Amino acid sequence: MKKNLMMIIGLVATSATLPYGAWGSATNSVPSANLFGAVKITGNVSSNLYVAVPFEGFEADGAVRAASNVVHAANLSDGAKMFAYDKGNDQYNAYESEGGKWTTPPKVTVTAEGKPVLATADLGYGVVAGTGVILERTSTSETVYVYGQVPTALAESVTFGAGQTLVSPPYTNATITVGGVKYVDLNASTWTGVRATGKKRLKDLAGADYIQFRTADNRLVKYYYLEGEGWGVVPTQVSQFSELVANGKALIPVGTAFWYYSNNGGAKVEWK
Repeated sequence: MKKNLMMIIGLVATSATLPYGAWGSATNSVPSANLFGAVKITGNVSSNLYVAVPFEGFEADGAVRAASNVVHAANLSDGAKMFAYDKGNDQYNAYESEGGKWTTPPKVTVTAEGKPVLATADLGYGVVAGTGVILERTSTSETVYVYGQVPTALAESVTFGAGQTLVSPPYTNATITVGGVKYVDLNASTWTGVRATGKKRLKDLAGADYIQFRTADNRLVKYYYLEGEGWGVVPTQVSQFSELVANGKALIPVGTAFWYYSNNGGAKVEWK
């Protein structure tokens, strides 16, 4: 059975993508073997985008998206940079736009013996749906497109290992609207195994798990987990991020990837 080919472009002004034009975008369907999704980012002042990757590769259901195809490079100026985090090796694959395509600029690493080694990133490196990439543009006025095959099923949960993990909450969880932008409330999901802070949230920060992302206006937000209360900012930042943490919420713009930092690993979220 064939699926419908959906080409949906959303015009938004957030720090990452909105899914499939859910807010007033046009939809055109034609017979196809794949369900195509595309999202559009515009009007963002942040030059360091935490871009969500909600799509798979077209090769098969569940296929990873090749790094060279995650973000459309044709409309980006030369010199734009994209970073795909390889958690297994704790390193970034770095790419640079040139002539409307992603290239792999040479990088130099030094061995334990002090010998320089020239290496390049793999354009075919697989970026898993539900994670993200970091994008740096030379001009913040440029429009960013992300596209790929729409997964047949979204992840129901994520278990976080030690270190940092770049992850995107499912777009279907974006049930809150603030200023015309859809948000996901992290505290609406079930979190277990999180290393929390002390009662005042200004104590015991060392070693505590935290979540970090950037807003559309380039503000860096860091959420800590307080047992019995959920995610939130430290008390001194409540007024600064009042629109994100009002009434016990911890909001992230839909489609925005976030970093989860953990010293020991073992935390788990069940998306609701």
